[in-house]
Amino acid sequence: MLLASRLGLPVSTSHALVGAVVGIGLIRSWGRRSPLEIRLQTLRGILLAWLLTIPMAAALAGSLFWGLHQFCPWIAAGINQSSAL
Repeated sequence: MLLASRLGLPVSTSHALVGAVVGIGLIRSWGRRSPLEIRLQTLRGILLAWLLTIPMAAALAGSLFWGLHQFCPWIAAGINQSSAL
């Protein structure tokens, strides 16, 4: 969180929340021989969702843009006219 803030990167509340929960789990496990108090499967799912969100949103937006141009030519004409301004 600190590094991202220093670099001027956006930090969401979900990043802060997950970081806090993982941090507490690590601290509670510190120095003990017990297993980590972090559910790694859940953490993997969260990280995978974070990594896939942007490519999936881009693919969906691209598909909608292509579909509108293919099947609704009057919308494509309107977009092209506004681009010429």
